[in-house]
Amino acid sequence: MLNNIAEFMVLCLRQFAKEKKLDPIDAYNYLAKYKGIEFLEQHYEIEHTLGFHEIIDDLVKVCRREGGSLI
Repeated sequence: MLNNIAEFMVLCLRQFAKEKKLDPIDAYNYLAKYKGIEFLEQHYEIEHTLGFHEIIDDLVKVCRREGGSLI
């Protein structure tokens, strides 16, 4: 299952970077700083059942709550 979580996180990171027009490293740093990575780890069981649009929306909300400013 750990491998599934890692693959899911990489896919989410790539999709987030693509949608926000960020370099993947910048996307990772942003998600790490504003608790997006932590959110995906903690809520994997639910998030992996959603579409990428919903996942990205969730990440944006979490990061905003933590002080992130990407729209």
